[in-house]
Amino acid sequence: MSGRRARSWLARALAIDPDDFVTQYNAACMYSVLGEVEEAVRYLERAVGGSMSQNVLERIRHEVDFDAIRDHPRFVQLLSSLGL
Repeated sequence: MSGRRARSWLARALAIDPDDFVTQYNAACMYSVLGEVEEAVRYLERAVGGSMSQNVLERIRHEVDFDAIRDHPRFVQLLSSLGL
């Protein structure tokens, strides 16, 4: 999927339900893959605002889409705050 097409999908999804965990998580993944680190971390921080199951936490820890942000200080801090 092209960056423009992904952004278009994201804009529609956020217009429908801006607080949806899955939409925010997918936004974080998309921005990470596109190399937009700050946006990726921002959406991931929003996504994990509530309580997360251990399954979701492990997915965040191992998500390959987050490889581009894995060493970013805010990502590291977020994982630490989640107990990962």
